[in-house]
Amino acid sequence: RLFVNPEEQRIVFPVYENNKLIFYSGRDITGLNPYPWKKSEGEDKFPVWNLDSLIGNVVYIFEGINDAVYIQNGIALFGVGTETQFNKILKKQFNKIVLIFDNDKPGRKAKYKWAEWLREKNHNGIYIYDYTGIKEKDFGKMSENNVPFDVNKRIHYWNDNTKLLVKLGRVI
Repeated sequence: RLFVNPEEQRIVFPVYENNKLIFYSGRDITGLNPYPWKKSEGEDKFPVWNLDSLIGNVVYIFEGINDAVYIQNGIALFGVGTETQFNKILKKQFNKIVLIFDNDKPGRKAKYKWAEWLREKNHNGIYIYDYTGIKEKDFGKMSENNVPFDVNKRIHYWNDNTKLLVKLGRVI
């Protein structure tokens, strides 16, 4: 469920929990606003965009909405995430959780941190997205530059072997 606010010229992304609107984020559609994103009050609610709309038992976790919209069952954390947000995700009992954070230092750090956190919670279906060979920061920029996502080819099951490949710089 998306809306357009014609007065502010923003596309509005609402966040629902149990069919109740708890939060929204609006993106400028003119490209002229120095503040492209505007969020509702109540950021203490730790919203997860699109979590209530998913179908099936696979989820793709992104930092931002601009990236999550490209993948069916994509959700956005409005940043690198919190335990509160990940606990909401775990309550949905997904069999497969794919972490696709931004291709920058904070994004990579968060991706590995949450993969380990999920593993400590005994989740057995954790995957990370590998940006090796990709210079773009995220899926939004990849789309703009016609770089294919190749999600099925670029995800790695999170285990000790993958952790070693990360340490060796062979998986980013």
